[in-house]
Amino acid sequence: MTVNVNLPRRAFLAGVLGAFAFSSVQAQTENQWITIVYVKTEPGKAADFRRFAETNWKKLAQVGVDEGRTNGAMAMRLTAPYATGAAFDYALISFMAKRPSLESTSQEVLDARARKAGLGTYQQYLESAQPFGKVVKSEWMTARLRVGSIKAGNYMRVQRYDVAREHRAEVMRFLQEYSLPLNTDRMKDTGLVGFGVHVPAMVSPEEAGYALSVSFTVKDAESMMAGPTPLTEERFKRAVPGKSYAEYLNQLNLINGYRKPVATRIYEIVSVVGSLPQVAPTN
Repeated sequence: MTVNVNLPRRAFLAGVLGAFAFSSVQAQTENQWITIVYVKTEPGKAADFRRFAETNWKKLAQVGVDEGRTNGAMAMRLTAPYATGAAFDYALISFMAKRPSLESTSQEVLDARARKAGLGTYQQYLESAQPFGKVVKSEWMTARLRVGSIKAGNYMRVQRYDVAREHRAEVMRFLQEYSLPLNTDRMKDTGLVGFGVHVPAMVSPEEAGYALSVSFTVKDAESMMAGPTPLTEERFKRAVPGKSYAEYLNQLNLINGYRKPVATRIYEIVSVVGSLPQVAPTN
């Protein structure tokens, strides 16, 4: 994978390692750290990078899970919108088991991990990806809510929103009180298999360009194209007993006025190792 000279080398290493260069301080599940590295493949090399993500990257990501540095990792391929001319076409994601550190990782440790994965030295691992793509962006997030599971072949829709500071707590309460139980219920008998809410970490929402990221994972491409199942009052009462359906609709109208969509992306899940921990609401 070609190193983008405009990015710090540490950010690049975090991407190809699955963000394994972190400390051993235990993080709370309800504030789980996530790293994302975006990759732009070279012309004509998208299929080659996919094979890399399904083989060498996956092997090294598995070492992180085996050693307890990550709970899981996954590689995703951008499918919409404008996948051909997009700034990136793959995302490598790690779900950290421990709080990140800004300290760098020694070459000896990197080599030991690569050997454990059966990939020779760490430099050889890098060289196995170098012709296929380059890192163009990296970011950290924390998970506020997550239910369900993800496996290769699933599809994920990620919606990012700008929310004014004075409304962020109210929007999060709505997601906890209504969206979480409603989507958990949908997973019983629809194509929905996962739901998550994430916020930017290490930078402000103003710098990140979004305040809130909401993800919906479905079992396959057909389910993604079919869209979400309609919400009926009967389903609402089953998922959120004791709550008023009319009040929910009123609250939804308010929340939709507070959160302004800034980006929607659809991904195919290409590789998955480990598991994605469930994240409970924080009050």
